[in-house]
Amino acid sequence: MAFIFGFCCLVFFTTSSPAQTTDSRPGIALVKPQAWSKPAEATVSEFIGYIDRTPEGATGAGYYELKTKLGDKRQVPASRIVKIIVYPDVSVYTRITSPSERDALAAVATDLKTAISDYPSTRSYLDPSLKALNKELAQYDAGNVKIDGAWVSRETYVAGQVRVLGGQLRSDIVRANPTSSFDLHTDPRFVGLQDMAATSASAKALVKELSETYDKLLRVESRQALLASFDSNALAYSEAQGAVERLKTLKPEEDPRSLAFIKKWDASIEMAKQLRTRAEPLAREFDDQMKNVTDVAIPPLASPELLPKINALDGDVKVFLATKPAPVLVNESDLAISLTSISAAFNKLQTLFPAREFLQAKELLDPLVARSSVVGPETKRVAGLLQTYVSERIRDFSRQREEAKIFFDSGKHKEALEKFEAAYAVIPDPTVGEQISQLKEALGLAAEKK
Repeated sequence: MAFIFGFCCLVFFTTSSPAQTTDSRPGIALVKPQAWSKPAEATVSEFIGYIDRTPEGATGAGYYELKTKLGDKRQVPASRIVKIIVYPDVSVYTRITSPSERDALAAVATDLKTAISDYPSTRSYLDPSLKALNKELAQYDAGNVKIDGAWVSRETYVAGQVRVLGGQLRSDIVRANPTSSFDLHTDPRFVGLQDMAATSASAKALVKELSETYDKLLRVESRQALLASFDSNALAYSEAQGAVERLKTLKPEEDPRSLAFIKKWDASIEMAKQLRTRAEPLAREFDDQMKNVTDVAIPPLASPELLPKINALDGDVKVFLATKPAPVLVNESDLAISLTSISAAFNKLQTLFPAREFLQAKELLDPLVARSSVVGPETKRVAGLLQTYVSERIRDFSRQREEAKIFFDSGKHKEALEKFEAAYAVIPDPTVGEQISQLKEALGLAAEKK
């Protein structure tokens, strides 16, 4: 079995490697006199390159072709090869700036020491490489780093990294849209700066500056998203409360808009609670009074004792809504808003019904029917009766008017007049009134001609 030492580290390859592998790097081979000889009997054969001619998967078969310094090619059966060691080339280590890179170099040196210890005959061949590796390690341990093949002081390197990486990261943070699309804390450049910060004051200051800038922009983004969420009607009250608490943790003092919102929220939520507390007993009493309503031709109204209380609540509801609270708080005040709106509508119907202004009454009632269930089941029932009553009056008006138009188009003006008057008796529509006047005038002229 043959072993090969690579230049980066002492990597062992068995003869299962692909056949015809060529390596032009110099090194040494430990060769036994016979295949059955002990490894300790191996001697050193130096080469400037070699070809692995062992068949894949056939341990001990095939041979290695070693190219000597004199240009000769020596074929050695694989069964006699104990170990092949390629001289490490320190020039390939062009960058040594971190403990992990230093450890990789140290591992190669350790493997060379082990080879020398196990096979003392290799010392004169491996010592130059070991000394070169130790020299590199000494440079790093003295506080230097290797960049592009040249050693410089760590201070110089860190200062350059702070300048370059700081500029790159500042630019990336500012350009990120949204800010959260750029993850500063996992960026390899920032992680590298954090490592440098352990020994560099300038790197530590930069890490602090970048973190503060990034976190501040993240807070701006989060505050904007939270403030926008309060404009949604779909936001639940519990979600809104959580969002406000979250907003309070995002340094709202940095943003006048956020600070003003929190102040307004605290005041509005207190008002909403008070409105609900006042509305609950009034709504129960109002709904209880609706139980006795069966005939809605005369619109119902809250009792003289209850009505002033509801009107007072209505005034405070108007003040509350004038502050333009968040939709979620308007929803929380739904009971007070519904009760006062329905009471005001019922009060307005006291004028609209006698005046037979059923079209206006419909516009008033339609949006309130859905709200009526908030107040209570009896209020919902009465609102439905009122809506039905108004709809029937409008249908009756429309039917009489359409029949009048048919008679008019047929030349039956007298019948048309009767239908228009019947329609007008339901709803005093100005257009219908004008048609009645015109028909009366026309019929009067016809009578005079006779």
